[in-house]
Amino acid sequence: MGIGDTQAHKRIDLVEARLRRLENITGGPGVTVQPTPGGIAISVKQLPGGTARKESNSGGTPQDLAHVQATRDTDDWAKATDRCPVTVEVVTDIEYNKTDHKLTFRTRLFTYDKGGNLVSIGQESDPLTLITTAVAHT
Repeated sequence: MGIGDTQAHKRIDLVEARLRRLENITGGPGVTVQPTPGGIAISVKQLPGGTARKESNSGGTPQDLAHVQATRDTDDWAKATDRCPVTVEVVTDIEYNKTDHKLTFRTRLFTYDKGGNLVSIGQESDPLTLITTAVAHT
């Protein structure tokens, strides 16, 4: 038997071991496992006891959290008390250019519904320059 035959036998043994593990899958409450000609079918049934209804979080005018450069913004938002959508500007893509000594960044606008669920993420803004002059050390 050659090296190729030995490797093929090892691979066949691995496949057989994986198939034996699949045969040992068992379902739990509401989960049915059935062997099929093509493998194994796993299905899930809804358990009795009703379904929970999610509270509607749509509607409302978004609160825009401040984002004033060089100012510590102190406004906040809490879903338990504010119960309105909120938009937040998030800094992304920070870059320092060694040639012109500028620090630039982009932002994205994140919008959340009044339940605090992420609804949308806007595209990145044009580059914003944070530092325009650098001091050379000698």
